[in-house]
Amino acid sequence: MSNSPPEHDPTELSELAIERVREDLLGRQLRQLYADVVEEGVPDRFASLLDQLDGSTGLATDTGGTTDES
Repeated sequence: MSNSPPEHDPTELSELAIERVREDLLGRQLRQLYADVVEEGVPDRFASLLDQLDGSTGLATDTGGTTDES
């Protein structure tokens, strides 16, 4: 009795295994990259700008939700 489904040939199973390994490797690399970025933290200047935005209220609603980008 075989462990593989009968509708797949060995070549297709090998391709599926290679794809799974590729996805696992990519996932690990992306998680490592993201972890490095998270550990960097937020620069003080950017945090200050975010605080200023949090303190401002009603800018979008004052103009009806539109902005003038001219």
